[in-house]
Amino acid sequence: MSAEKPNRRPIRLCSAVYDAIDSEAAYRGEKAGTIANRILADELDKVAKIGIKHCVVYGSNKYRSMTGTDREGEEWYILPAKEEIEKHLPSKSVGGKSKQVSFYLSDKHLALLEEIVRLQNIIKTVDLDGKIHTLRFAVVGLLLNNKLIRETGDYEC
Repeated sequence: MSAEKPNRRPIRLCSAVYDAIDSEAAYRGEKAGTIANRILADELDKVAKIGIKHCVVYGSNKYRSMTGTDREGEEWYILPAKEEIEKHLPSKSVGGKSKQVSFYLSDKHLALLEEIVRLQNIIKTVDLDGKIHTLRFAVVGLLLNNKLIRETGDYEC
């Protein structure tokens, strides 16, 4: 039985997000890519544990329709709004201030990430034929939910 070959997906991160990951990597004596992959896998495992049906985008109609009783006794994974994610995407006008990280995803994690892309429903992330065009909004959204990235403060890239 052969081991599953991971799916490589390179994603550009803005310098502030990358720097937070790189700083943690330096502290641990590891590579930034290793830490970034670990953070993404941890967040995907959280989503897998509670189920995609318990994921909601902050500010969405589903989020706004939820009441306190909807949330009682149930865990929810709240993804950042598109506007928050966009603040943390590398800007084309910034030039060389972004860093690319290769994320290595299991088939299970890749499928879950694709479900998150569809849940986010951001224009131009899914082609007209239903094929995923980009994972970057989902990846950055998950990274922003991680404690390490959140604790670096409110910054824009």
